[in-house]
Amino acid sequence: YAHAVATCLPLVDGLNAELRAIYLAYRGLLPDFPLPRVYLVFGAGNSGGTAEPDAQVLGLEVLCKEGTTASQFRATMRRFFAHETVHTWQKPPSEPVADRLLLAALMEGVPDLLSELVTGLEPDPDRETWARPREADIWRRFLEDRAAMQSGDEELGRAAFQRWFANAGQRFEGLPEGWPGELGYWVGRNIARAYFANATEEREALLTLISARDPTAILQASGYAPR
Repeated sequence: YAHAVATCLPLVDGLNAELRAIYLAYRGLLPDFPLPRVYLVFGAGNSGGTAEPDAQVLGLEVLCKEGTTASQFRATMRRFFAHETVHTWQKPPSEPVADRLLLAALMEGVPDLLSELVTGLEPDPDRETWARPREADIWRRFLEDRAAMQSGDEELGRAAFQRWFANAGQRFEGLPEGWPGELGYWVGRNIARAYFANATEEREALLTLISARDPTAILQASGYAPR
């Protein structure tokens, strides 16, 4: 914690240019969406970023890792500024969603896609390097867990969800060695990227992805099905 304070505080004042670049890009991409206030805090060590409709809160004690350089810190913050901004635009579904794993993947994968669009940065380079050669196998496992969550077996559903989300730093038995935490983000971004690539009206496609009102329709329209 003390190291994070010493490392990051001198760099925080230099982030205005990074945030301004992100917000200018979003203003051009989605001009009708409000840009949230940003709060940088030192918290309890349990969240790098959270968002509400008009604000995002970023936890520096999580984002400032041991050995972080100034350039690494700026890149990290650009990704988080961009990702959490999209969360401020998303709304939880008004009714229960049967396809909860797919919805969760889109709710996190769409912010990663938009972050990539406005920053040009890979959201998680290590995860991308590990996952891309294994894409077909990851997708097969995702579909199996998607079905498990729709089976009605709560215990089975909880275990299925935890293989993809809310699992940072956990060890994964029965999965390929090196399985990254929060791999559902990566799956969701792949689906969103494919949907966006197939769209004829890019802005309408982004609005559909941000709302994610019909996850199944998005998946079908994306054509995403790696083999």
